[in-house]
Amino acid sequence: MGLRWVRVVLLALGVGVGALAVAIWYSLKEEGEGE
Repeated sequence: MGLRWVRVVLLALGVGVGALAVAIWYSLKEEGEGE
């Protein structure tokens, strides 16, 4: 029954890290285009 929680946690971490990476990449891209 622990595997279900592991999957949920990994999925949540994956989505969170992905969103954070996209946010950082987008902000850097915006700064680059601004100059």
